[in-house]
Amino acid sequence: MKGKKLLIIAVVGLVLFLIIGSPERAAGIVRDGFGLLGDAAQNIVEFAANIF
Repeated sequence: MKGKKLLIIAVVGLVLFLIIGSPERAAGIVRDGFGLLGDAAQNIVEFAANIF
């Protein structure tokens, strides 16, 4: 339990460091991530449409 809590704190600290250190780069990473999720959702819908 203690290790899990320490890992969460470390990850949150790293994310905050990256956002504060380079906000433009962090925004680009988030934008790209949402773009990938949108593409994946669109591909799943196309797949399902082609099945039926």
